[in-house]
Amino acid sequence: MYVFIVLVLLGVGVASASWILLLLAAITAIGVTRPISVRVEEAECIRHYGDAYRKYMENTPRWLGMPGS
Repeated sequence: MYVFIVLVLLGVGVASASWILLLLAAITAIGVTRPISVRVEEAECIRHYGDAYRKYMENTPRWLGMPGS
């Protein structure tokens, strides 16, 4: 989801030649990949889904195509 959001912002920024949208894409990419925001989201999912989410985390890479990240 995060990768898609950044790619859409990049694409729209390039297509419209908008430096503002390109800057927004860069800021978004940095913001969503910060370890603290990811940890908070994971903790909330663990609280809500419990062991099912822990198992999901074991079998699914955190970042697209990066096993063990």
